[in-house]
Amino acid sequence: MDGVSTATSVVALVQISAKVASLCVEYYSHVKSAKKDIDRFHLEVEALIKVLQNLQELAQKPGAEKLFTSNKLNESIQSCFSKLTHFKERLEPGKGRKAMSRYGIRALKWPFKSKELEKAIGVLERYKSTFSTALNIDQTSLLLDFDVKLDSAEQDRRLSKLPYAVGANFDSYERQHEPYCLPDTREDLLSQIMEWSADPCHKSIFWLNGMAGTGKSTIARHITRTLTKQRRFVANFFFSRGRGDLSHTGKLFSTIAVQLAATCRPLRHLICEAIAEHDNISRQSMRDQWTKLIYQPLMILSGNPQSPPCFVVVIDALDECGRQEDILTLLQLLREAKDLRTVQLRVLVTSRPETPVQLGFDAIPGDVHKDFMLHNISSAVIQHDIATFLRHELNKIGGSHSLPVDWPGEQKLKILVGRSSGLFIYAATVCRFVQDPKWPPAKRLDIVLRGSDDGQSPTQRLDEMYVQILRSSVIGECSRKEESILSRRFRDTVGPIVILFDSLSSVALTGLLPNLSEVIDITLESLKSIVYVPEDHSSPIRLLHPSFRDFLLDRNRCSDRSFWIDEGKTNHDIAQQCLDIMSKTLKRNICHLKTPGTLRSQIESTIVDRYLPPHVQYACQYWVGHLQKGSLHLHNSTQVYDFLRDHFLHWLEALSLIGKIAEAVLMIQTLGSIPEFQPDIDLLAFVNDAKRIILESRYIAETAPLQLYNSSLIFSPEASIVKRQFLNKLPKWIERLPIVEKDWTPSLQALEGHSDWVRAVVFSPNGGLLASASNDNTVRLWDPATGASRGRLEGHLGSVNAVVFSPDGGLLASTSDDKTVRLWDPATGASRGRLEGHSGSVSAVVFSPDGGLLASASNDKTVRLWDPATGASRGRLEGH
Repeated sequence: MDGVSTATSVVALVQISAKVASLCVEYYSHVKSAKKDIDRFHLEVEALIKVLQNLQELAQKPGAEKLFTSNKLNESIQSCFSKLTHFKERLEPGKGRKAMSRYGIRALKWPFKSKELEKAIGVLERYKSTFSTALNIDQTSLLLDFDVKLDSAEQDRRLSKLPYAVGANFDSYERQHEPYCLPDTREDLLSQIMEWSADPCHKSIFWLNGMAGTGKSTIARHITRTLTKQRRFVANFFFSRGRGDLSHTGKLFSTIAVQLAATCRPLRHLICEAIAEHDNISRQSMRDQWTKLIYQPLMILSGNPQSPPCFVVVIDALDECGRQEDILTLLQLLREAKDLRTVQLRVLVTSRPETPVQLGFDAIPGDVHKDFMLHNISSAVIQHDIATFLRHELNKIGGSHSLPVDWPGEQKLKILVGRSSGLFIYAATVCRFVQDPKWPPAKRLDIVLRGSDDGQSPTQRLDEMYVQILRSSVIGECSRKEESILSRRFRDTVGPIVILFDSLSSVALTGLLPNLSEVIDITLESLKSIVYVPEDHSSPIRLLHPSFRDFLLDRNRCSDRSFWIDEGKTNHDIAQQCLDIMSKTLKRNICHLKTPGTLRSQIESTIVDRYLPPHVQYACQYWVGHLQKGSLHLHNSTQVYDFLRDHFLHWLEALSLIGKIAEAVLMIQTLGSIPEFQPDIDLLAFVNDAKRIILESRYIAETAPLQLYNSSLIFSPEASIVKRQFLNKLPKWIERLPIVEKDWTPSLQALEGHSDWVRAVVFSPNGGLLASASNDNTVRLWDPATGASRGRLEGHLGSVNAVVFSPDGGLLASTSDDKTVRLWDPATGASRGRLEGHSGSVSAVVFSPDGGLLASASNDKTVRLWDPATGASRGRLEGH
């Protein structure tokens, strides 16, 4: 095929495929002993032909040569042609045909043995996948018009559409003072990780786990910095509990996509096109974001098969990313890294060995991930590394205070190493405490060394040090009365910092806690060894290590009750503050927009921030969360009801302005589920009506915030509690309201997204997911509570006719006109297999009650039984 045009090459490929398919039909008609094998092979060839026909249509368009050249598809086309020619020659009787005719056509013998057949089918599947990728990634318009390059400004504009989690990267402003590994420390481990990151033979995921304070984040930062300096393709995301976007997975993949785009120009091009094609990708499920922004662009990125480009993603503190379901979903998605062929994707994950993360890795095959436990490193190596760190840091402190060169001496250094019990956070916190410029280092070090050496556990050592530091920094030498005042001031100031859902600056914290405005800075000034207090008062305050939060909130660990934070009471107090702030601040048209039709996209963020400052935005987003976690009293329901009656629409307007209106559904649902509120019938009635208002108005609110007071109210039913409450908010020029329903219809909301008829819908066993099957060849997953998309499952080559969940909800099966049944993981959207054997459209599918069998019905007049765990056929039922 050398030298021929792309279009001609594809035509030739279609013709040779058709010939192979024709020979399969002949064998199927005359060879009885291998019908199942012939049928499988024939179906795979037919599936390839369908893809090739689409490729043929594409190849005939102007500019197609550039598409095929850029993706190196010509090489695959020629290779596929060679393979199909070989299959054709194996299937043709050739010169022996005349001799065989003497014995009759039945003398034909199927030429493929079992292992050969599996290999041949695997070859066909790989070519089909290669060609499908070029067609289904929706990059055709880019590659057909390759001469029209996207300029840098346009790429920047598209990338700016992706939500980016500020502070997620290792070298962010907030992390500029966080340490890296010192020379002569962690040498073996760092070398092992660097070797893993570059070796194509290694497993795709490296899980570095260890208990709190063992230095996981420091190692992750060091590795990321090293890879960046080497100009490797690297992206990173450092989770952090209680820091807004860094405490959940909502912006994980969009942030990583932006970083990867900055490292590789061809990948940047593909990611930008994916953004253009999927305009609302940031509001889609984790599966969709992973697939469209990262996996598919990497899949079609050309590389040298002998030396494929390697991309490394570092994900730190996975255990701090929020919900257990998100951890499990994320790990299931990352396992697909091993399926990439033209590039390598390596993922370094660090976390504590907590149950959700352990369960996530247990669900991944062992050939996908490599595990390394920090606490299994020999104590001698760890003690050496901690001693090196302490000697380095204390020498710096001594030098800045003109102390003797050998200060503090080997004996004290040895005691500190022993007391650290392998925890780098112990050593780091000691050094931060000792280096306070307002105090003599030797005196501060003596405070730390006062503790006993009675064989405490590592956690007990750390807790004892925290108590010592707090008593010295907060209480000092004062009277009992002063001690009571200072300890309460500490709890009132640090308590909110510990339990906030997002980090706030000192300015925002003062806005949230106005009664403490005079003491916040004074209290925090003495805590810089354990709390990060930036010089810039508009930058967020945060704890330097999560172990300090764990210590303060655990009554058993915080032995000094002067410092223990009552989590329930603190949440309750903040919820009260949030309600008070919103009641005093929120109002209609808070940003003074000129017209009710002003689009949210037209409103400058500076305008929003002026009228909705950070502490007000925080209150709007998290007041329900604090109520849920707080110690509630009977009068709380009255306060909540009063707030909603006066400010419900004002609150929705504010959420719309800050781009968080979609979260209102879950917040209202949470509010209605709080047990203490159940006796309040009036509140629950308002909450239920409010939920309907949000579901009906979410789209218009996202588009034009002030329409909440117009169209949302106008078209709500007469009996709507919210409508009756806010009817006086309608514009004066509306003299007559349209005729509407008296009450809400049974229909809660419309789920839109399919591009063709929807043929079937089904709920998961627990009602948490809804699956829909469509003629657009896809299955879609939905959150029935909010209407949010939870993923689009692609892979069928024909209309999807039926869909069903397994009894435990762990599998989803779909059937199609493409003669197949497909299995999916509904949590991640990952494919779990394709069941082939029917020779006609598959119209129905059902699981047995115990989930051990799957039955499918087809217009080929058969029912087939399958083992859903393995995909193996369990028989064909004929007789219809």
